[in-house]
Amino acid sequence: MTILVGLRRRPRQHQPMRRVLLLLLVICGSAGCQSDCEEVCETSKDCGYVNDRFLNVSCSDACSVSEDLSAGCEAEFDAYYGCLADAIDGCTATHSCEAETKAYEACLGD
Repeated sequence: MTILVGLRRRPRQHQPMRRVLLLLLVICGSAGCQSDCEEVCETSKDCGYVNDRFLNVSCSDACSVSEDLSAGCEAEFDAYYGCLADAIDGCTATHSCEAETKAYEACLGD
């Protein structure tokens, strides 16, 4: 048996942060935390803005494909869907996302 002299156990100073992170993971797992893209997709479906033939496509899958097609434009993708998510109140848009739309479309066009 080896005896370690002079070694002390590190204090658990990060324990509260671990509890917060664990709590967030549990909440997100049970509440289904969504990306901005998924939030916009679900709202669009709920409000009848999506063609019926696409209603059976999961928003998670649709957003994954959109993200893949947006390679190289991640910042514009995030800004676009972030703006849309912030702009939707129920089924009504509270503000325009024209600048984000133009930037995203310009990036995709490159």
